[in-house]
Amino acid sequence: MKRISMLAAALCLTLAAPAYADHGTGKGKGGHKGHPHGMPPGQAKKIWNKGQVLPREYRAYVVRQYAAYDLYAPRQGYVWVRVDRDAYLTAVATGMILDVVRGLF
Repeated sequence: MKRISMLAAALCLTLAAPAYADHGTGKGKGGHKGHPHGMPPGQAKKIWNKGQVLPREYRAYVVRQYAAYDLYAPRQGYVWVRVDRDAYLTAVATGMILDVVRGLF
């Protein structure tokens, strides 16, 4: 009987305990390091710079009406790509970033 009551008490404490999230240290539940603003890893906004390679999954959002956004015409082999609010001039073959316009959209 004592064993059952102890098990029931432990179960109640486990279910009643609040989820742990310490935003001051950037460590979330279980003490794992996460995003300092509480975003899970991999969900933070990604920002790339000139000379880096834009991942293939982001290259599908090609800006075809670049003049409407005051972007200059890309030279042959390059396209403007939209990622969130930014525009990246990338090489079609490699994804190498030639130019970046932040906060355009």
